Amino acid sequence: MLKNEIGDALSEMTKWLQNGNLYYSIDDKRYLVGFNGGMGNFDLYELPTEWTKLIVESDISEQLSSAVVIGELRSANPKNNNFQGYFVKISKVTNIQFHENQ
Repeated sequence: MLKNEIGDALSEMTKWLQNGNLYYSIDDKRYLVGFNGGMGNFDLYELPTEWTKLIVESDISEQLSSAVVIGELRSANPKNNNFQGYFVKISKVTNIQFHENQ
């Protein structure tokens, strides 16, 4: 990732953390971002792998929720047109620490 892409990723993840939109699946060991999609929908997306590599550690809420992942968030890789949604148990990320050398 280029330096400006890293900065954008860190900024987005920090904003999602502050807004309570960043989640983690302990079972899948995957970070996700969720938004209220309108009309009662909750849209949940996987974070790109290159973004999650920027995370050193995080604190996770003990409260579990269930949701369906509907896609992969934008990434440097082309979109997977064959993405199939899947059911996942998630917890909110309450704190996050990024690599210092970014």
